Amino acid sequence: MNASFTPDLAPWSGRVFCGRWVESVGGAADIVEPATGRTLGRIGIAAVEDVDRAAGHAAGIGRAHV
Repeated sequence: MNASFTPDLAPWSGRVFCGRWVESVGGAADIVEPATGRTLGRIGIAAVEDVDRAAGHAAGIGRAHV
């Protein structure tokens, strides 16, 4: 069986995860297939503020489970 699955990338395109998918402060960049030059999607670029926000969220989750 040869099944093909194409996920809906819209919720994640150009975003970072900080407890939920959010627009990144650092912007976004294309993901390019080097063999064809085809743009496959976009990835969020985490800035210091994004990392701080994600770390704060993770620390809060950790404290909730102690």
